[in-house]
Amino acid sequence: MGAYDGNVIGGLLVGIGMSVSGACPGTVLVQVANGSRSGVFAALGCLLGGALFVVFSPILKRMAASQVVDQMHTVQKRFQFSTRVVLLGFEALCLVILGLSSLIMKTNSMTRHWLSPILGGVLIGLAQALSMLLTRKTVGVSTAWEDAGRYIHSWKGVGAADCPRTLRTPSILFAGGVLLGSLIVAHFLPLATYASAQVSPVAAVLGGVSMVFGARLAGGCTSGHGISGMASFSISSFITVASMFSGGILTAMVF
Repeated sequence: MGAYDGNVIGGLLVGIGMSVSGACPGTVLVQVANGSRSGVFAALGCLLGGALFVVFSPILKRMAASQVVDQMHTVQKRFQFSTRVVLLGFEALCLVILGLSSLIMKTNSMTRHWLSPILGGVLIGLAQALSMLLTRKTVGVSTAWEDAGRYIHSWKGVGAADCPRTLRTPSILFAGGVLLGSLIVAHFLPLATYASAQVSPVAAVLGGVSMVFGARLAGGCTSGHGISGMASFSISSFITVASMFSGGILTAMVF
């Protein structure tokens, strides 16, 4: 197996799950806070996906132990570029993608949102910086679903030594903060209510299972890899995010 097999396969599963459920491991919390029926079922699927990953994690860890670990895990180390050059290149790539997206959509979406997407992106970046400052950890949500799955298994004594005895793990507390923040915004700023496509309960559950299992297989989700990992120029994160887009696009084309 290759060093990035988990990132590719996991990323594809995340993209498929997102396309099917209309959510990601993080935004599903926002959907629940806003009373989305499909969001509730997707959250249930996320919980099942986390519990399912716990069952298979011993096998997956043994498989990962045989992989060749890539020690040059960042773009700078792999290609011997300076961080400044990589940063400028990454910003240019983001601007190109933003421009192409605007052309494809053929609409000025900024006029249809309570908050400018640009300002929203800045706030997300500040949240990342604040998380690093206060906890020394980057943002990420998928670990919370795995921790919740491990907690469920602790009831049955499965892998008791590896299961938390409380839901007050750092990842679950972070996810709880996301949920609480969404509830506050939905209550005081109803115009900012998150709009999500309603999907069938079965599709929402299956999508939730797929995206959380895939996220844990890849070592992160859209926030862990897409925000934190890509911001640190991790090669595995770029591969994972590219796989997420591939899985999501292909699923949308088929279904």
